[in-house]
Parts: sequence; structure tokens; C-alpha cells
Amino acid sequence: MMKKISFLIFIFLLPIICLGQPKDYEQEMASFIVKFKTISKLEKDRKIVYEDVKTLYDEIETHKQIIDPDNPNYRSLELISKKVDALWSYIGCFANLGLMKFEEFGYINGLMNVYPQKIDNLKCESIEFYEIKIGSFRAIMIHNILIPNYDSYPMDLKTIEVKYYAIDNSGKYYEKGTINVGGGEVRCLIDSNDDGSLYNISSIECRRL
Repeated sequence: MMKKISFLIFIFLLPIICLGQPKDYEQEMASFIVKFKTISKLEKDRKIVYEDVKTLYDEIETHKQIIDPDNPNYRSLELISKKVDALWSYIGCFANLGLMKFEEFGYINGLMNVYPQKIDNLKCESIEFYEIKIGSFRAIMIHNILIPNYDSYPMDLKTIEVKYYAIDNSGKYYEKGTINVGGGEVRCLIDSNDDGSLYNISSIECRRL
């Protein structure tokens, strides 16, 4: 009888035993930061790291659902979950899979020792432009400095539409595009080619939606 009870307790605790501890998640997140900085040149590789981070985030969320909120580890899991979520948004932004909040942008840049350079020759009302370099990967980021009003009806997200035209170093037309960015958000406007070269923004237009 005691063996049966012990076996049932083991089965009940197995999901918890198989899950990591907060420090394990921290270490895994740190390894993904190193991996991203190392292989960020190609978009396909950025997408691989993006999926890896998503898997880690899902595992942490599953762990939170299993343990008691009064467990001392619960608060630690909440904190690491927010960090991993920020990293997930950050990498997704560079893999053309999403956007991020400006706070996440600053936080992850700090962890990665990445220092965005503000681009002063690109002018657009309520939009800040940054160039970012991670290894041989480069990108131009846009930040909508407006603060969204979630309490209004309908909600005013302060969304701005940004139209851009890009040329190569010889002045030859490369591409044009349109991207929307909500208040307080950061998006990737254009990123580098596989060889690390970055096309130049020849003109920019912005309007509130």
C-alpha cells in the first residue's frame, strides 16, 4: 500500500520535478542572448532563436500554473517570465514577427550590451529613428513616442503610419514599404542584407491614423 501511495505521489510531482528552477531559466535565457548575438545575421537564424525563446516562455508559464502562488519560487518565475517575454518580443521584432514596447527595447539592449544610435537626419513628427548593430546585423528602428490612451472610447492607440523609400549605396531604388507603429512601441523599419549591408532611407512620410 505504501509503495502505491509513494508511486502516486511521484506521478503527481513528476511534472514539477521535470521543470527547471528559476536559476535554470535565467541561465537558458542568457544562452539565448549569446546565441542571438552570434547568429543574428540571417533572418532564418533569428527565427530559430525566436522559437527557442517562445518554447522557454511557454515552459515557464506551465511551471507557474502547476505550483502554488504561495511557493517562494512563484515570484521568481513571474520575474523571469517577464524577462523572457521581453526577449521574445525583441527577437521577434528583428525576425519580422512582431513589435515591442520601448521599455523592452531598452531593457534587452542593456542585457546584450547593444547601444542604439539615434538617427537625427530622419525627421518625422512623433517618431524617433535608431540604428542598431548586433554583430554584423544592422537595422533601422522606429519608436512612436506618443502615449496611447486606453481609457478613451474608442481606444486611442496613437498609431502612426510610416512610409519609406530605400536605395542602395549607388543610389539605385531598392524598395518601398509602409509600417504602422502604435504609441510607445518600437518596430523594425528595415534591416540588413545577408552580407551585412544596409540600404539607405531616401525619404520618409508619416501620418496619424
